[in-house]
Amino acid sequence: MLRDLRLALALLTVLPLAPKGVGEEDFKRSVAFFPLAGYLLGLPLALLALLAAWGVARLAWARLGGLNGDALGAMIALGEVVLLLAQALLGPAPSSRAGPGLP
Repeated sequence: MLRDLRLALALLTVLPLAPKGVGEEDFKRSVAFFPLAGYLLGLPLALLALLAAWGVARLAWARLGGLNGDALGAMIALGEVVLLLAQALLGPAPSSRAGPGLP
């Protein structure tokens, strides 16, 4: 079982992990371990990316001094830009007061 996992890792990477004396049956059995090999390769990379994103967010938070008035003002302005773009592309939003029996 571990031999098949090593062979799957060797096939999916450039790491020299292939065991000696590999035959056609070994390749067939190693295919079942491809998902596990993908998890073993992808999980550390995903955790590293998450850690990097968290570090960048912490640095930005420290640099901006937290969620201060400037940051809140920037978010309000961004929300207005998104609303204006949506109205320009999709047309004005229907009024909630318009309807049957209402003026």
